[in-house]
Amino acid sequence: MKLWKKILCLVLVLAVALAVVACGSFEPRMIVGLQKMSKLESLHSDTTLSADLTLSTLGMDIPVKLQVRAAGDHQRDPNGNLIEAELSLPELDFAQSLLFYTSSDGDTNTVYTSWDKGKSWVGESRKTEAPAESETPATPAVKTGDLFKLAMGLGSYFSEVEDGQDKDNLVYEGVLPAEIVQELLLSLDLSALEEALPEGTELDPTAFAAELPVVLALDRESSMITRAELDLTACFNAGAEKLLQSILARFDMDVSSIALRIDSVRIVSELSQFDSVTVTSPSILEQ
Repeated sequence: MKLWKKILCLVLVLAVALAVVACGSFEPRMIVGLQKMSKLESLHSDTTLSADLTLSTLGMDIPVKLQVRAAGDHQRDPNGNLIEAELSLPELDFAQSLLFYTSSDGDTNTVYTSWDKGKSWVGESRKTEAPAESETPATPAVKTGDLFKLAMGLGSYFSEVEDGQDKDNLVYEGVLPAEIVQELLLSLDLSALEEALPEGTELDPTAFAAELPVVLALDRESSMITRAELDLTACFNAGAEKLLQSILARFDMDVSSIALRIDSVRIVSELSQFDSVTVTSPSILEQ
């Protein structure tokens, strides 16, 4: 699944649920908006992840504040994604900027990273190997049609919010129950995350299933999604410690000596510049 589709996957599904809220069935305006988003050739995203964590070890509680900001341009054909990200740990006075460039062409995926603002890049292009017939997928495959059927049952969880300061958008909020979140997690393509984890780490997406507060803003004219806010605190509290212990076990570390508590995890993503973005490969990669 292309990166721009991954970004839109969850918010598109939730938006279908909002159509149910609007009039009890698919309102023509919402259907048109969703169709527009599914056919977008490009868009820009600004995403912020903020996390407050507490590590407990050797009788001490160590607070950790983490923030990741990412500005990305995403294009469908030819496929390309250029993302500028900054990781910061304010209490440690640490900040690191990164650039990512990814693209896919048929069965070939290209992933490059720059740590020096584009002066040099490290990465590779490789072909995606099709799984053997005898292999069982790591996570169940959920078809797009199934996602829309799932979303149609979410309308009762959302309600419209009056936002006097937001004249351009309709704003909805709601809390998805754990069983719905589990189905959504199973629908996601987590292959990139699995590759980033230490070899042999067990990644169970269902471990992160918990209540998920959501806020969505839809453009009043086009009904396309312009902002999504997710409070992932409960989800990360449900599964992060299990994942951490799995990672530590790969390095033969005593998992009982370290505990992780998630105090807050929030993601805010704003989508804009629909069909107005052009992504080109960094010039140094063409040399």
